[in-house]
Amino acid sequence: MGKQLVPKENIKIYCYMYSIENVLRELIIDLLKSIDGPRWYKKRLPGDILEKYREGMECERNIKWIQLIPHHPIYYIEFPDLKKIIERADNWKDIFRNIFGSRKDIVTSIISELEPIRNKIAHNRKVTYADVEIVKGAYTKLLEIIGEKKFDELVIKHTYAMDIWDRLTKLQNEAEKIYEICKNYEPLEKIEVWKSIRNEWWFDESYLGHNLDVIVIYFKYIEEYINLPRIRGSGHKIESWVEVNDIETKYNSAQNVFLTLLSKRR
Repeated sequence: MGKQLVPKENIKIYCYMYSIENVLRELIIDLLKSIDGPRWYKKRLPGDILEKYREGMECERNIKWIQLIPHHPIYYIEFPDLKKIIERADNWKDIFRNIFGSRKDIVTSIISELEPIRNKIAHNRKVTYADVEIVKGAYTKLLEIIGEKKFDELVIKHTYAMDIWDRLTKLQNEAEKIYEICKNYEPLEKIEVWKSIRNEWWFDESYLGHNLDVIVIYFKYIEEYINLPRIRGSGHKIESWVEVNDIETKYNSAQNVFLTLLSKRR
């Protein structure tokens, strides 16, 4: 391959845009997660943007020849859509107003101003010195608003989960071990993997592409099993509870979903 000459202005803008865009995406994740939990995107994304994310995720999931790095849904949203998320009335009122003050136009004008320049970079068109100055000014403005320390933390942060499949495998193994304990009516003290996973942003049907209800239900009953009284003479009650609630069927249903999910690994 011959020597590649990339215009220095394009490189400068790419570096600035990389920081600006990551900061905005990660800021949105942090702030909306703080008020609506890890799966805030199901409630706080405007309807058309939520649908766009689902379509983008499904498209990538179906491309067999690429290695999927499971990024947070916010990374499947187009740059101009970040403005819509911030401007949405409840999002602005509940959280973003506290960061940007009373002037909503500060951040939205930054995104609007940067969009055409970002498109030049995305389509490998040559940019100008004036473009560089505009992007640099936006970078400086965001840095001042957010604060240098927080800005730097957000720049290097990418919300993704490289170990999704490994963690699902561990959850599947935990489900199996727990079932063996229940089958023998033995005491169970804790379910560590489930507790670490159940509230993760990626443990969701829209992200994994499969209904997870039977897994959730299985562990719900296991949590009940843990809390069953174990005193002298309660053995028959525990045996009855396991039989009446058909833990075997619930376990088998959960395992079928695990097998389906893990078959998608690549």
